[in-house]
Formats: sequence, C-alpha cells, structure tokens
Amino acid sequence: LTVNWVADENGFQATGDHLPTPPPMPEHVVKMLADLKAAGLL
Repeated sequence: LTVNWVADENGFQATGDHLPTPPPMPEHVVKMLADLKAAGLL
C-alpha cells in the first residue's frame, strides 16, 4: 500500500489506489453549471 498525502490550506488530502473516489458528477449538474457560468451567475 502506498498513500500519498498533502496537508495545506485546503486541509488533509490523501491519495492512493486503495482509497475510494467520489462518483462522477451527473450530466444534468454539469449542464446546469455550464448554463450558470454562461449566464454570468457563477
């Protein structure tokens, strides 16, 4: 097992092949964020 980590102003962040990762962002959320950015609201 190898764990790489960083602790900085963003907090503790560990990475490694054995650690779980978040699921991909749903397509409707990606579109919503793009629409908000295009409208200048984000």
